[in-house]
Amino acid sequence: MRQTGRVAGRILLFYVASVFLLFPFAGFAAADGGIFVEHEDYIYIEEDSQFGVIDYADGIQSLFISVSFSWQDSSKTAWIFPVPSDPDRVEVSIVDGYVSFAGTDVVERARDEVADAAQDFTVGYCLSFAVPWVLPMMSTDLSMEDGSFALGGPSHRGSETGVTVHTHVEMEGLIVEVISATEGKGIYVYLTENGLGMSEGSVPQLDEYVNEQFAFIVKWIEESGTTLLQPGVTVRFPTDEMYYPLRLTSIYGDHKVPMKVVAIGHVSPGVYWDIMSYTEVTHYDGSISGGASHGNDDTPAGREMEDFVETIRERWDGRFTVIELSAPSKALTEDLWIGSHTPLKVSYAETVETLFDTAEVLTFFLIFMVLSPFVGIAVGAMVFGREKEYVPISAAMGFSNMFGILGMLIFALFLKFRKEFSFRQGLSFVILFSIVFSIAVLTLLGLVYLSLL
Repeated sequence: MRQTGRVAGRILLFYVASVFLLFPFAGFAAADGGIFVEHEDYIYIEEDSQFGVIDYADGIQSLFISVSFSWQDSSKTAWIFPVPSDPDRVEVSIVDGYVSFAGTDVVERARDEVADAAQDFTVGYCLSFAVPWVLPMMSTDLSMEDGSFALGGPSHRGSETGVTVHTHVEMEGLIVEVISATEGKGIYVYLTENGLGMSEGSVPQLDEYVNEQFAFIVKWIEESGTTLLQPGVTVRFPTDEMYYPLRLTSIYGDHKVPMKVVAIGHVSPGVYWDIMSYTEVTHYDGSISGGASHGNDDTPAGREMEDFVETIRERWDGRFTVIELSAPSKALTEDLWIGSHTPLKVSYAETVETLFDTAEVLTFFLIFMVLSPFVGIAVGAMVFGREKEYVPISAAMGFSNMFGILGMLIFALFLKFRKEFSFRQGLSFVILFSIVFSIAVLTLLGLVYLSLL
């Protein structure tokens, strides 16, 4: 018996070491008992950056876009961006307000659930020498109106430059126009003739958009300045795929203009090679907040912002995607097109989270049911030998693991009394099975965890 005790002690020591060596996230257990806390990220506009929010439904994209606060300091600088649509089908509104998001990374949360499930299993299975494993595991699972001025129909002001103004909106010192052109040079001339600064280096990019029959959104501040507190623009236009403009920013060469784009839903940005190393895409579940600037909810621009946020809330399911880009401007050789489908990794992460959170006990029940007989046969071959008569006995003993180590001990005593094997063989089987089974489950969870990296 002493020899058996020493062997059992060595096996137990090997088991503990194996858990820490084979399980890649064993070190994640916290000192407070391993409770994994979900940390929310907060996504909002930052100074000296571009910030966009894309809401896409039924072939119509609504885009809220704002640039850094510093652009307001220049009253004679135009800011222009293209949209892939017939200019007569583009709607623009001036808004005053903000929109922000808070949420948890879906993939990261799934990893935490797997790590938490591994801890639950380790605690529950170690205690199953006294009670069925399921008991301790269950206990640990815890539009333009109201003051917006819009010209009806196309205006030919500036027609000598080949530029057509389709919509003109102005409010409290901020002016926005929807224009089209016959050539990029015409847009440059049109803006400079109106006293607005624009780099002539952008003409080649403008020509590309003109050839592709894009519309252009131009906004600027009057010389007297604007009284809007948080000015921005919302644009609605039909498109087959979500879109965010990048190419025009390439004229700034090595200068970096940080961009943060939030797309409603779990979407798939077409990040191209030149910006891949500078782009981070994260999929979240969380909440949205925002609306008019403080005290301005009764102003036309404030109500436009309220309407934009409320439209998103009406279809809100908690899912959104954050695209962060901080590439040298010269790398922005293409625009960003965004598919509506959920990336495979995100769908996988959501499934994993469900399995190891909402349905954790059922998931482990299935793992026990599938793995236990096979591990039992393998361990039986080592303890009893490879004789065929021991295969059903080994499988049956493995299946008794459905009730934990306690269940195997009781079943082993029953078979011992029937003289199927000796006490030493039965005890060796239970100890060795517990080790092999634990390593198998933790390795399985480790592979699931690694697949989420």
